[in-house]
Amino acid sequence: MSLLKCDKVKSSLKKKGVCTISGRQKHVVYTFCHKGELQAISTHMSHNNQEINDFLQKEMAKQMPLTKSEFIEFIKCNITKEDLIDKYAEMDLIQ
Repeated sequence: MSLLKCDKVKSSLKKKGVCTISGRQKHVVYTFCHKGELQAISTHMSHNNQEINDFLQKEMAKQMPLTKSEFIEFIKCNITKEDLIDKYAEMDLIQ
């Protein structure tokens, strides 16, 4: 089991076109943006900045929708925003 640093995950999400939607929610919501529009692809994280454990990594991957290994590669910047756009287009999640 590997832990991911919360700041690294936040940074990677923002670099790859994921917009932050915060407010009065319990968690910060990160929604994928494409061509300036919010898409129906999102995940969320707690405000507490704790490390993200294996269980939460799997849950965030499901929400994105990615496999856990794809999610980790995404966070490590081995999957680019363009790769993600292509994957989501193939899945008919974005146009």
